[in-house]
Amino acid sequence: PGRFNVMARIPGKTNGSGLIYICHMDTVMLGDGWDETTPPLGAVVRETEEQGKTVVRLYGRGACDMKSGLACALSAFAKTAAAVAEGRKLCRRLVFIGSVDEEGFMRGSEATIAAGWVRKQDWILDTEPTDGQIQVAHKGRTWFEVTVTGCTAHASMPWKGADAIAGMAELIREIRLEVEALPHHEDLGWSTVTFGQITGGYRPYVVPDTCKVWIDMRLVPPTDTKAAEKIVKRAAEAAKKAVPGIRTDWKITGDRPYVEKHEDSPLLAALREADASVTGRMPVIGPF
Repeated sequence: PGRFNVMARIPGKTNGSGLIYICHMDTVMLGDGWDETTPPLGAVVRETEEQGKTVVRLYGRGACDMKSGLACALSAFAKTAAAVAEGRKLCRRLVFIGSVDEEGFMRGSEATIAAGWVRKQDWILDTEPTDGQIQVAHKGRTWFEVTVTGCTAHASMPWKGADAIAGMAELIREIRLEVEALPHHEDLGWSTVTFGQITGGYRPYVVPDTCKVWIDMRLVPPTDTKAAEKIVKRAAEAAKKAVPGIRTDWKITGDRPYVEKHEDSPLLAALREADASVTGRMPVIGPF
């Protein structure tokens, strides 16, 4: 709340697919442990001698992730805008988007899609300098919030209750085993699951009547959110059989589809050529 995306657009001759630079403007939290001589938001430039060469570096939170890529995208956009102002015409539109909340819940990216700034047919170029590669594939990410409800009882008479934490333990085990058995992808590797946060119970001598877990799945093709929800449903049914009397409920709190590599992409071909012409070597094409 209170933060805004920014967008600038240079129209092209057609309204078909365009090239979109999308760069996040936020950084991760400042954190502790900063060198007192280098303020986290100071953008301090220092020169050092390394192996007989003068090296210039910029220090500050987000200098790499992703103010560097943000500066590159803005430079390219400004140069193109100047050329258009002098009479050049673009075949396709060029768009610059600066987004917020990328280091949090990516609400900025979601807002750009909802506003129609990004369309399915567009070419998207994120200039974050991850690993110095051209990265063209990404695992999907699905988040679940799962609740198991049981029945409270004194721990001396547990048969009078239904242990929600025990039920959640069964559910977690079933999900973990099924995700581990999912098929491998040649570019993106294996699907993974993390049970990042869990709460439940309120006294050690009382059968817990509620337990909640937050789940992060990183999914590779062909497994998508629809398939992941079936995994959760099967795990919930198994948990109810193992711990009679419990109830299960879940909701999807994050749904980001995977992105696969397209070898015939004209954007990828252009990036390869541009990278090789500048660096004198063929670039590494990898997954994120």
